Amino acid sequence: MMPPVWGPLLNQTPVVRSITVRSSSVFPTGSFTPTIIGQTTPGTQTYTEQYGRYMEGGGWFLIEGRVVLSNKDAAMAGNVNIGGLPFSTVNSGVNSGAIVVHSYDNVNLTAGYAQVGALSRSNLAALLIVESGDNVAAQAIGAAAIANNSGFAFGGWIRRA
Repeated sequence: MMPPVWGPLLNQTPVVRSITVRSSSVFPTGSFTPTIIGQTTPGTQTYTEQYGRYMEGGGWFLIEGRVVLSNKDAAMAGNVNIGGLPFSTVNSGVNSGAIVVHSYDNVNLTAGYAQVGALSRSNLAALLIVESGDNVAAQAIGAAAIANNSGFAFGGWIRRA
């Protein structure tokens, strides 16, 4: 609902006008299939859960998703990424969005690290998975830290390329 529109005189009764916005007509929406991939060698994983959806507006897109492995390819290598995003991100450095990993399963974090997050990857349709902790620098999570049943639930805003 829009805020009241006041008449030219202060003692007039405000006129309240409202509009209805259908999100799908103003902001394009859709779904995508997230994947867990290695940055050096993506691997061919199988999944128990793959869910993603997005809403786009003003050069940004809002994403949410969940991806859970059933079998991790032994050939997967490098830093862990969530791939399969609906768009590539803007080419402005590693962090061009605000992404939260709000839950994760079966990830072997390095000693001294207690949190998992995600950074958008410049000019790619992927998120870099990172670990962070108290008084330690954030670092990428390597493929060896995840298992056959690892999973991530995530959401946030990313700038579109």
